[in-house]
Amino acid sequence: MVPASLPDLDGLDPEALKALVIAKHSESLEQHKELTSSTHEIEHLKLVIEKYRSTSISLRVREMVE
Repeated sequence: MVPASLPDLDGLDPEALKALVIAKHSESLEQHKELTSSTHEIEHLKLVIEKYRSTSISLRVREMVE
């Protein structure tokens, strides 16, 4: 996502400035939610990979013993 440039803030009335701040804050909150969700998914996938590796190693050791 390419950040949009800010409008001329000197030319905005107080209500327009408030609306701009609220819109940017909402956008920031949404981006934070997406980032948090992605971070959780990455951590979950790391655990899945580690479990797979552990299981795979256990199976190989069993095959060697048998």
